[in-house]
Amino acid sequence: MRHSPLFRSGLSSMGIAALLSVWPMPAEAGLTVVTSVPVLNPSRIYEAVIDPIHHVGFIAAGSDPFNTHYGNVIEVVNLTTMQVITSIPLPVNGIVGGAAVIDTADGFAYFAGEEVLGNTVIYQIDTNAYTLVRTLSVPSLAFITSGVVDAQGFAYFGGQSSSANEAAAIKMDIRPASPTPFQQSTLDLGSPGQASAAVVDNARGLIYFGTSPLTGKNTITSVNIAGGAFNNLASLLLQSNEIVQWDAAVLDANGNAYFSVSVQPNSGTEILQIAPGLSGRQVVLPLPGQAVTRAAIDAAAGVVFFY
Repeated sequence: MRHSPLFRSGLSSMGIAALLSVWPMPAEAGLTVVTSVPVLNPSRIYEAVIDPIHHVGFIAAGSDPFNTHYGNVIEVVNLTTMQVITSIPLPVNGIVGGAAVIDTADGFAYFAGEEVLGNTVIYQIDTNAYTLVRTLSVPSLAFITSGVVDAQGFAYFGGQSSSANEAAAIKMDIRPASPTPFQQSTLDLGSPGQASAAVVDNARGLIYFGTSPLTGKNTITSVNIAGGAFNNLASLLLQSNEIVQWDAAVLDANGNAYFSVSVQPNSGTEILQIAPGLSGRQVVLPLPGQAVTRAAIDAAAGVVFFY
């Protein structure tokens, strides 16, 4: 089985995240910190994925307190003992952050990042050997801010086009036996800015990208991936003051997508529920005065966490 990130991390410089909201709220309404683990590079955590089969987490961390966007090492954490197993260094001048996905079926994780010269790259990590396998160049994107993996062995990363101020996405073939390994296709998402967040609906053959130009045309765009396709289907225009947040998107068992949206100016956050196929939208959780930049879902319990 292939997975998108099971959690994404937006931790402070002290390595502590505040859980702002749980929707719907469980009847017991009690949340406590069970334990924590200090990573080897403690200044900041950027992105993380979980291998649920081996109960191991892969965490992009950074040791530079002045670098607010990227980490420079990937920590491997045993989630049973909450101990750091090892640290995977990136190439010299390599940094990582913005998006991460994991393919548990084939044993690889993919972390988006950059090289010091500004080249956008994706680092392929062997989740069994805990090693960096290769660095994949992504020339069509200036930077990457979202990612998902489908059930057929393709990874999709969204960001901004390297040729224009336009939201764009790539489709990458990550199947080990593929005749065209790591081949990339690029899709213009039809909106200025960047593809800030994404969720995949494998049952319907769709990806929903939330695009954010910061002002103006903020959209949720549905992309058809059924049967090997990779094309835009439709877009749902948001209000001009609604800005989709990085990484804060999840999909429930009924095909509803949830996006965290910043309401400008300084009006906090709202959680938007987007019905399957962009057939409707509603604000299911207004959070005035709060900033929510990450999301995770416990599908078995039917609980979405926003933090």
